[in-house]
Amino acid sequence: MGGEVSTEGDVYSYGILLLEMFTGKRPTGSMFTDNFSLHNYAKMALPDGVMEIVDSLLILEEEDDSERTKQRKIATTKDCLVSVLRIGVVCSSDLPRERMDITNVLNELHKIREAYLIINVYLQLHAINKKLILRERSCSDKPENEENDFKALIFEFMPNGTLESWLHPNQSVQQDPKGLDLIQRLNIAIDVASVLDYLHHQCDTTIVHCDLKPSNVLLDNELCARVGDFGISRFLGGSGGKPDRSKSSSSIGIRGTIIGYVAPE
Repeated sequence: MGGEVSTEGDVYSYGILLLEMFTGKRPTGSMFTDNFSLHNYAKMALPDGVMEIVDSLLILEEEDDSERTKQRKIATTKDCLVSVLRIGVVCSSDLPRERMDITNVLNELHKIREAYLIINVYLQLHAINKKLILRERSCSDKPENEENDFKALIFEFMPNGTLESWLHPNQSVQQDPKGLDLIQRLNIAIDVASVLDYLHHQCDTTIVHCDLKPSNVLLDNELCARVGDFGISRFLGGSGGKPDRSKSSSSIGIRGTIIGYVAPE
C-alpha cells in the first residue's frame, strides 16, 4: 500500500480530503474499518441520503427565511453536495484508471460553485488567490557566495492555521467556535485542486505531492488555501515515466504519513 508514486495517488488523497471536508468525518475514525471506509460511507449515501451524512454546519437554516425559501435552499444545497461528494467518491476509487484527472475535477468544481452561487443570487464570485502554493525563501545573514553559519526557510504566515483545525477543532482548548460554510469549503476545495493541477500539468516536471491531508492545507487571513509540506514529494521525470529518484527527498517506506489518505496501490 502506498508504494506506487503517481499523480493518480495524489488524486486519491484529494478525493478523501474532499469527502472529509464535506462530511466532517476523518477517514481514520473509529467508525471506519477495513471493510467500511469513508469512500464507501459516502458512496452508499448517494444521492438520497447525502443530507444525513454531511457536516451539520452545512445545512443550517436561516430563521427569517420563508418556508418556500428554506425548501429551495435545501434543494440547492443538496444538489451541490451530491455533485461534490460524487467527485470525492470517483477520485477515491480503488482503481487508478477510474479516478478523474485533477484538471477535470477543477473544472467541475468551478461549475458546481457557479451554479450554487447563481441560484442563491450571489452578485459576485469569490476571488481565487492565484498564488496558491505556500511560498518560501531562504534567509541568511551573509551573502550567498560566502560561507553561512545560519540558514533558514521563511514561510508566509497563515493566520487561520490548518484545514484540520477547522474541520476538527480541539475540544480541550478554549477557543471561539470555528465553522466553514458551504461556499468556503468549495473555495478551499478549488484552491487545493488548483495546486494539484499546477503540480501535475503546468510544471516543467510533473510533481506528486504524496502527502495531501487537512493538516497540510493552510489557510490565510481570507481563508484562501495553500498546500504545504513537500517533504516527501516526488518528481515524475525518469525513464519510461518512472519517478526520478535523484530528485526525491524520500524514497523509502509508505508515501504519506496517514494511512487513510494514501492510495491503495
